[in-house]
Amino acid sequence: MKTFLVVGRELNFGRAARVLRIAQPAVSQHIAQLEKDLGVVLFDRSTRSVTLTAAGAAFLGPCQAVLNAADAAARAAQNAGTGEVGLVRVGFTGAFANEGAAGLARAVRRRYPRLELSLVGSANSELVLNQLVSDQVDIGIISAGYQNP
Repeated sequence: MKTFLVVGRELNFGRAARVLRIAQPAVSQHIAQLEKDLGVVLFDRSTRSVTLTAAGAAFLGPCQAVLNAADAAARAAQNAGTGEVGLVRVGFTGAFANEGAAGLARAVRRRYPRLELSLVGSANSELVLNQLVSDQVDIGIISAGYQNP
């Protein structure tokens, strides 16, 4: 499909081969095999020009959508594999809300744009610890002077 898309964009088998970094006969073979598999002619070819047939024009948009979806799926898998996608819930006390929460949100957004950060403010450190223990938050940020009763 990628070969088809490049030929469809370039409308020239030689230029498509250079873009794809493969030999021009291989491009021709890929297109011929695709046309055979589909049972339609995708390009009108002459010694001077290449144009899309009606079937080729109809195939172009869906092919691009399929390749875009495959690229997105690959990125999602890679991001999930590195932990750079998903939701992280952060519980914190009022002292952190003044400056820390906004700075944390900006830093996470800049470094991990696909990671969703949920900030949950609480009145006191004990509430944050309870949220952490009950799996309501993933990270708890409390006052350094907190003593567990």
